[in-house]
Amino acid sequence: MSYSKDNLAWLGTIPDHWQVSKLRQILLPFSEKNHPDMPLLSVVREKGVIIRNVESKEENHNYVPDDLSNYKLVKKGQFTMNKMKAWQGSYGVSKYDGIVSPAYFVFNLKCDINRDFFNAAIRSKAFVLIPLVMNSSMIRLQVSLL
Repeated sequence: MSYSKDNLAWLGTIPDHWQVSKLRQILLPFSEKNHPDMPLLSVVREKGVIIRNVESKEENHNYVPDDLSNYKLVKKGQFTMNKMKAWQGSYGVSKYDGIVSPAYFVFNLKCDINRDFFNAAIRSKAFVLIPLVMNSSMIRLQVSLL
């Protein structure tokens, strides 16, 4: 297999057949609401997308409204981001169908990519460090996608 060095210093060498794309080129915003009976999901730094335990007082610090009809649908395989904590790495590819806060971003992946690989790569330390340096630019980029 042959490798090439990309012009992104943090990326290093990659296989020649890989294509480097910006997130805005492969993410398509998705917003579907009015599924209040779906499981409640959350996006956390340590684990990505999880099923939220609404019964636990220790795990559940955020208020959950009685009316969840405005919450966004997330389908298995969609990329989901907590926009308030994206700079910390609170994003990931969902393994679950459910709903998230209207303050979250939900995206379809426009390209044919292995979802497990994408999730591992985007949640890797190499990638998470980039938003820490450029967090305000990343948030503006994500907002401009909507």
